[in-house]
Amino acid sequence: MAAAAVVGVLCVVGAFVVGYRYERVYLRVVVQRSRQRPGRGAAVACGMQFVAALVDICLGAVAHATGNEAVALTIAAPVLIAHGALVLVALPSSDVIPYYRGRRDLAVAGASAATARAIAWAAGVGALLFGPLTLMGTWLLAVSAGSHTGSG
Repeated sequence: MAAAAVVGVLCVVGAFVVGYRYERVYLRVVVQRSRQRPGRGAAVACGMQFVAALVDICLGAVAHATGNEAVALTIAAPVLIAHGALVLVALPSSDVIPYYRGRRDLAVAGASAATARAIAWAAGVGALLFGPLTLMGTWLLAVSAGSHTGSG
């Protein structure tokens, strides 16, 4: 269980590092895919959160099915880092005006004001809806992988 705690801390730190490092790439991709249409930008931003959550859940189930905590953590750790980074990038900032920093960064990436607003809100809502529960669920599936007794 101590190894699981260490891996958990490393996943959180890794998510922050990866999120910080690839935030601009994420913004560029979302802006390019939006094609300056607010509705399309919102769909892309929220859709990325949804797909990441599905991948997270599927690989968490695979990790749990291994029955070995070490193997499960090896499978789950990269998924948790990648999805955690995506959630952290999309969450609303703590500015007085919600999403101000995110909208400003999206405008720098080339989005119009309306598209930036739509992307920021959709990505934030998607991150809040899909992020915490799927990240915790995958973590719990991976940690509980070694707890099967095999009796039946």
